[in-house]
Amino acid sequence: MKHRYHKAAAQELEESADWYERQSTGLGREFINEVDHAIERILNGPETFELFDRELRRCPVRKYPFHILYRSNNSEIEIVCLMHTSRRPGYWRGRDTLNESE
Repeated sequence: MKHRYHKAAAQELEESADWYERQSTGLGREFINEVDHAIERILNGPETFELFDRELRRCPVRKYPFHILYRSNNSEIEIVCLMHTSRRPGYWRGRDTLNESE
């Protein structure tokens, strides 16, 4: 199974990693590694994570206040959002799956 990022989710990953890197050298890379580990967990069992919002599921990113929101079909995982747990709820709703993925 493969995965792809919604354009906005890819931007959230980049901006968050940059923020962590500014806090401490190497922390941005550590954050990306933890996101990658979460994606591996998703790919190994996409249906095991909590159903969060209709067809979306939520996987926590260990050590960081983020959840990966994703949807899956038989062949692909789409990362819809890298959601900070303190950010305004639902800001990611309405992201178009067909036109804005990378």
